[in-house]
Amino acid sequence: MLESVGARVKPLSANDLWGYAKKMLDFALSLMALTVLALTGGAIFLLRRGGAKKQALLMLVLAVIMAVNVGIWTLPDSKGAAPVTAQQP
Repeated sequence: MLESVGARVKPLSANDLWGYAKKMLDFALSLMALTVLALTGGAIFLLRRGGAKKQALLMLVLAVIMAVNVGIWTLPDSKGAAPVTAQQP
């Protein structure tokens, strides 16, 4: 038999949850930045090839929207603090 069947799982502290949330936000922002590059490259490829012009333009619009979102989260405001570097509650 397994000895850990009746073992209790230790609840996560607020610091642990904040650490996981911070890592997830960093991962999401990195993934969005890479997606901006992929969308821009794909749109340029489609425009140069001469086909699917509407889809290529929509890809560029989405890339701009995602880049603005990454910028909102990472660029500092007038006080010098970025939302991504906010202190834990």
